[in-house]
Amino acid sequence: MLAAVLLVAVLLFELDMQFITRWEMRAEPSPYFAEANKWTCPAGISLIIHLSFAVPTLLLWIYVVVQALRKFSNPPRPGPHSAAHARTGWAAAIGMLLTAVTGWIFYWLAFVAT
Repeated sequence: MLAAVLLVAVLLFELDMQFITRWEMRAEPSPYFAEANKWTCPAGISLIIHLSFAVPTLLLWIYVVVQALRKFSNPPRPGPHSAAHARTGWAAAIGMLLTAVTGWIFYWLAFVAT
């Protein structure tokens, strides 16, 4: 359930940022954003760094959830897959933390700084 809610929230956010309000238009007042150099300005670089954590973390979350659904009994109980699930789950959690921190940095550089 957590993965489904997270996926829906991320999809709605991305749809808004890419197709409805366009993040570039909202970032124009920032001194850290330049439309002409949007991938080499500080806001653009921070977005690239953020995405380098966000995309692999999304893929890892999908892997963790699919493996859990396939390899755990119903109802879930500790078993042969538990150790692998714990390792990949921790890796996904660390990825989520790094995604959040880099997302906050991008948000501040693009939308808050004046």
